[in-house]
Amino acid sequence: MSWTPQDLGGTPVTEDASAESETYQKTLDIYALAELERGDRVAVEPIPQDTMEVFEQTLDIIKEEGGQAQGAELDPERLARRLKEAPGDNDLRKVFLFAEVLGSYDAVNDLTRKDSPYYRLSLKYGQTVLHRVLEEKEGRYLEEYHDALKKAIANARDYYRNTGLRGLTVEEMQELYTLVMSARDKAKEITEILGRNLILQIEQAVARLNAIREQSLHVDRTVDGIFLVDDEVMFIGAGELRELIDTVFKGVGNPYLAGNIDGVLLLAARNLLIDVVSFYSYYGKHQIYQLFAQGRAVDRQRVTMRIRNEVRKILHACKQDNKLVLTRIMQKEEEKLDLSIEAIQREAEEEAVEAVVKIMPSGNPTPPPEKKGWFRRLLDWLGS
Repeated sequence: MSWTPQDLGGTPVTEDASAESETYQKTLDIYALAELERGDRVAVEPIPQDTMEVFEQTLDIIKEEGGQAQGAELDPERLARRLKEAPGDNDLRKVFLFAEVLGSYDAVNDLTRKDSPYYRLSLKYGQTVLHRVLEEKEGRYLEEYHDALKKAIANARDYYRNTGLRGLTVEEMQELYTLVMSARDKAKEITEILGRNLILQIEQAVARLNAIREQSLHVDRTVDGIFLVDDEVMFIGAGELRELIDTVFKGVGNPYLAGNIDGVLLLAARNLLIDVVSFYSYYGKHQIYQLFAQGRAVDRQRVTMRIRNEVRKILHACKQDNKLVLTRIMQKEEEKLDLSIEAIQREAEEEAVEAVVKIMPSGNPTPPPEKKGWFRRLLDWLGS
């Protein structure tokens, strides 16, 4: 079952979404950020849906064991209705049995009742993401529901390994098969909702990364460890930069996003990450300046080691490490580019080293004046 706006009671927003995308691209000029020539395009390599494979494998197991389970077309809510109206001993046995197979009574309720809190909110957030980015708590709630569905199916597979589904009747296997199909369909819907949300988040991340990059272009590129933009000190917060990197790479791991996002946007994100991480790694870093202030020649290797340490420090603190392959398709050739932490690290290091080598002083610079403490400054002021 594929999720659509109509399924969620919403209205199609293709025209609005297209208009917003056009406005977004014109404002940022993502083709320029992606460094594309006229006629170039970017293809995104699809990624396997590992979660769906687990569901399908579990369905195959039940199908093989249950024989007739393959042809079962049972309503997942039938069990819920019987329990609500007049549950019999056999119905209660099934609830207990399915709770044991799936790991909890909550799992049974979530798969059989449309009024379960998880399911109702997933429908609500499915409509919400058509109009705006989900709040952090909303996205977290969907991820929890997705994890709960995966856990239920993992429990079903463990139950099979331990029992071989012995003791289940054909009818019970048919209903179990239907519950697993319901879990698979719900998980797919949530993957799509989260994927739509991640596309919006990546657009915001690209806009912010571009703002940082634009500001960095106006920096006076020297090695004195201090840099000003419009008479104000420029500052790139490590926390914010990690969040931006995590946002991009969290999206990279979503199968729906990989199949539906504009590859040009991802290539723009890749280029901006390299530029911003590179700039962050060397500019204004006291450790880099100290190399030039020690009164002896500085070689490229020592600069590289300092920069590599800064790049790894910011990237290795990120929580996500997913990977996509982008193919830049030009008129006469194709170029494959990894969108991965490893690729960003490698190219940011190279870019930063080249930038620092260009601004290396030819001689030994005069060390900066010693920074005075507040007490010393107070004494100087009183003495004046």
